[in-house]
Amino acid sequence: MRAIFLADAHLCKPSDPNYRAMLAFLEEQCGKTDLLVLLGDIFEFWIGKASVVDAYAPIIDLLERMHQQGTKLVYVEGNHDFHLGPVFSDRLACQVLPEGGSIELDGNKVFLAHGDLANPEDKSYRRLRAFLRSGLIRILLRLAPNSLTMAIATRGSYNSRKNAGARRNRWPAREI
Repeated sequence: MRAIFLADAHLCKPSDPNYRAMLAFLEEQCGKTDLLVLLGDIFEFWIGKASVVDAYAPIIDLLERMHQQGTKLVYVEGNHDFHLGPVFSDRLACQVLPEGGSIELDGNKVFLAHGDLANPEDKSYRRLRAFLRSGLIRILLRLAPNSLTMAIATRGSYNSRKNAGARRNRWPAREI
């Protein structure tokens, strides 16, 4: 079985070099890959939208083509992409794992997870994560226009990256 695992691409817009590289890579894999596992944060921001954000349409179209050519898709939600919705579950027949989970690969059980939950001591992040995944936020995001949610996400990503060093330093010594 040919399996590919991808994570943390943080794709924004088709004009970005990394976005173009991802499209080229996936295009090359069409019809050649049995399993594509996306381990979160493939998109810079995808939360709770039933429609495809215009900038992500080329990737979604390519994933759909891969599915139609026999590639099984698995998506572990990250901290930049969750509540993936019907685009992934219905259109792409993608197995979505909101909290991570296990799959079988060539007779072996493989655990899949996104790294945002790796530090069990990061209580403030876990509270924020639970809030952002709550039903209330899910409803608000569904009602908000894509432009507003993208603006909020861009600001949140900036703040998150700015504070990443401080969070990294809070790892318990026994875990390092």
